[in-house]
Amino acid sequence: GAAPAAVQGSYLADSLFGFDSAKFYDISRAGTSVTPGTSRAVFLSDSPDSGSNPLHAPFGVNGEGDTIFLIRRLASGATELMNVAKVPALPPDTAWARMGARGPFVKTAPTPFAPNAPAGGALYFTPGAPLFPGGPPGTDALVAFPGAGGVEASSNLSSWLTVLPPQPDNGFENTWREPFQKRRFFRVH
Repeated sequence: GAAPAAVQGSYLADSLFGFDSAKFYDISRAGTSVTPGTSRAVFLSDSPDSGSNPLHAPFGVNGEGDTIFLIRRLASGATELMNVAKVPALPPDTAWARMGARGPFVKTAPTPFAPNAPAGGALYFTPGAPLFPGGPPGTDALVAFPGAGGVEASSNLSSWLTVLPPQPDNGFENTWREPFQKRRFFRVH
């Protein structure tokens, strides 16, 4: 959005049921609002709250896969689920990162305090819409790149079509996503 977002009452948690509130990570520990074009890195390092490590959560991610919840505690005492990330098993030094606003999560190289897409951009294959109603999911091609730029696509490398016009550097990665096609080439400019 265009306005700062308040984060008071918002938490990261590793469980929705039978949870221990001492294991919540209070997102407002590092500031009560998030301004547009910025992000917040939180290390899920299973570090207890000593006051000296505001970017570290009191729970970690299981190396065999885990689920992380973004919740909000309402004034009524109710808990509202805002978002969820199902993290698959990851090898060391691998990030489970969202590509683009509300985009898909992908395995990628860690880029703390920077856009999730690596320098120069990357191509990922992600689950897509079913190929036919009620069918299994298809596969999408996702081009992600940091900074400003646009995306062109080609089926023959001799003629190129602009599929994503030039985008500004908004502090996050820019993305282009389309259903997978054989003999499809992309370039970021």
